[in-house]
Amino acid sequence: MLEFTIFPQHNKYLVTDADNNVVYTLKKKWRGGWAILDRNRYELYVLGEASQERHPVYQLLLNGKPCGQYRCRSKFLEPAMELTFGGKTMLFRTDDGMSYTILVGGKACGTVTNIPLQKGGEYKFELKIEQSEFDDYIPLLPMASLECIAPKEQPKAEPRKTEKKEAVAGM
Repeated sequence: MLEFTIFPQHNKYLVTDADNNVVYTLKKKWRGGWAILDRNRYELYVLGEASQERHPVYQLLLNGKPCGQYRCRSKFLEPAMELTFGGKTMLFRTDDGMSYTILVGGKACGTVTNIPLQKGGEYKFELKIEQSEFDDYIPLLPMASLECIAPKEQPKAEPRKTEKKEAVAGM
């Protein structure tokens, strides 16, 4: 099982492995979408928005040519996203918008967990995936999940009410 942490740093996200080595950089493109760069800053894949419909569709590009598609299947009832790449289909399912299960052929092969950070509404992601199912484009997928399925608001706890006891004056 491969484990990665994806966290924000300035205007990009860094992808680190289990030993905290930076493996990839995710950078926002100027026309929208995300690019994944390797350690040498070589652009591996680009995830760009193909259509803005009720359920957004993202195009996965390799050297400027379409090679896969990432489709938001549902935002509310059983939120899910589907990736089609090279004849293989991966399904990302979530109940709360914070924790995703990655399915290939109906079998779970990984997870993505969104962790809210204290600053500016940003998220850190923890990605775990079977080595046999991993490819360089996989770390791009949490970025699309933020656009497609927003995490559901957690109910805020109400502040405790404290009652002041008034001293009863004697007669």
